Amino acid sequence: MQVQIGSGDFTTTWIPFQYFLNTRAANSLAYGPGLLPDVAPGTPVEFLIQARNEENKNRTSGKDHFEVRIRKVRDRVQEVVEEEPAEDEEPEEDEEGNPIVKEKVQVRAVSADDKIECELIDTDQGFYKCKYTMPDEGKVRVEILFEDDKQKMVHVRGSPYHASFTASAKASENTMTGGALERHVKGELARLQEYMNASKRDVNTKDKDMKDVKQLLGVKETVEGIVSGADNTTLSIDQLDEALLLF
Repeated sequence: MQVQIGSGDFTTTWIPFQYFLNTRAANSLAYGPGLLPDVAPGTPVEFLIQARNEENKNRTSGKDHFEVRIRKVRDRVQEVVEEEPAEDEEPEEDEEGNPIVKEKVQVRAVSADDKIECELIDTDQGFYKCKYTMPDEGKVRVEILFEDDKQKMVHVRGSPYHASFTASAKASENTMTGGALERHVKGELARLQEYMNASKRDVNTKDKDMKDVKQLLGVKETVEGIVSGADNTTLSIDQLDEALLLF
């Protein structure tokens, strides 16, 4: 970069100037044991946030504003109760004349207001180290938000994430190079391979009767499923790409 004042000449000396594309939440992602099932409570668990720009390339510098919100959650409890007809109401019958028993489902939601603090470290290399501790067994909801150009906090890809903790897990599972992430990577690779093989088989028309409407509808449904799940599939692949760099 050189400087010019008014209509004068540019300076004879220069300095290097580096610029970068801004981080985009829609391309950024997170991965690690802190976002996975069956990790250990009572000990810190880790995960990473990888910032990416609008070209879906990893950022190489920091100073982004990410916010991580973690709360304990509990499964909703469903109670199924048989609903008796009113005294003056005739019970409904099925085609065979048998009375129809109605079931009323009562859903009792438990508030998830237990907040867990998360330590977030800017490495100034485009990724952010996160660490938190779940004190006991249970599940958590992890929201990862990014402050965009309009100063709005928006979710990154895949957020909110969910993790669960069990006393049978080892503390070593909670590190980025521990068994939990390694098992997840292997499981996801196998799942994606099976998914791609099944999808390829189901959309292949060479071994199908093109006059059979059911078979054609099956191909159509498979294609629609691939299209609708494309974002999740791409996210899984990107997470695997990042995670494999650790091993």
